[in-house]
Amino acid sequence: MKQIRKRLTYANAMSSIAVFLVIGGATAFAALGKNTVGTKQLKKNAVTKAKIKNGAVTTSKLANDAATGEKVNESTLGTVPDAAKLGGLAPTSYQGRIQWAIVNSNGTEILRQSGGISLTGHSGGSGIYGIRFPVSTQNAAIQVTPTISGFAGSIAGTTDAKAGPCPDSPDCAGVEGTTTNDAVVAVFRAGALADQGFFISLVP
Repeated sequence: MKQIRKRLTYANAMSSIAVFLVIGGATAFAALGKNTVGTKQLKKNAVTKAKIKNGAVTTSKLANDAATGEKVNESTLGTVPDAAKLGGLAPTSYQGRIQWAIVNSNGTEILRQSGGISLTGHSGGSGIYGIRFPVSTQNAAIQVTPTISGFAGSIAGTTDAKAGPCPDSPDCAGVEGTTTNDAVVAVFRAGALADQGFFISLVP
């Protein structure tokens, strides 16, 4: 034993350890340098969330489309440039919703409508009707067509109808067309004013 101790030098010890590592397959550790472990060397699912240092994964480290919507912190997003516009245009640049109504012949009921439309008056027997829309009738396209529905008399003779915005028309006063949301309708049969149902539409 004393003989062994006399011969056991530092160099001998290190040589013995080196031989042991080679035999034990540890040469891989000696060959590893900084940043030499790549994704090919890692087992599947080897890197977990707990192993990732806070702040280590930044935007520049992410591949395009790597993060889904549910993973995004909405408070970090800015305002969409055209959020208040449609195709770069303000909502007022688009045509408004068409307003329409079907009125019975005696001007007492709107049989069907798009919503928010009411009758303001009817000069009985004269074929003059007042109608109020939920939007302005000024500079709007107004179209009116006589209908047969609700008309109990003879349908002989050509029917026609005209409509205009209020309150400028003299006929508006007779049917309480006092606001800029009102319109007056005149229905004709055989060239004369006559009570008859009508369909009216307005494009703001």
